[in-house]
Amino acid sequence: MKRRGRWALSGLTLAALVSIPPSAVAQEGDDPRVASAKQWLELVDAGSYSDSWAQAGEAFKGAVTEETWGQQLTAVRTPLGAVTSRELRSAQELTDPPNAPPGEYLIIAFGTSFEERAGATETVVLMKEGEDAWKVAGYYIQ
Repeated sequence: MKRRGRWALSGLTLAALVSIPPSAVAQEGDDPRVASAKQWLELVDAGSYSDSWAQAGEAFKGAVTEETWGQQLTAVRTPLGAVTSRELRSAQELTDPPNAPPGEYLIIAFGTSFEERAGATETVVLMKEGEDAWKVAGYYIQ
């Protein structure tokens, strides 16, 4: 879905994300959830949209079909070109955000530059599923 320069998928709204107060930035090597988000992004970078959908969480899959996910990513990511850099900006834990299913979340922001667009922000929202599993519940580029 495209809205005023922002692209979003999942049950979370961007309003819920932008209202989060800043917190300490997790270091990439310190949190396996951040590493997991980067690995998921590598699937998206490689054009493995079906695999990225398959590895996402139930909230994500409930918000978008695999076919629609592939179509939307093709429309949004192809014009940007390849990723030239990606750097962790912040990681914020959140419980039961407004306009989202109840649960535990980690909202991770990356400063990302693409061949055709420098200075983008990619946000990956992870949601805890089960005892120890954290799965992608949302992905945004602005």
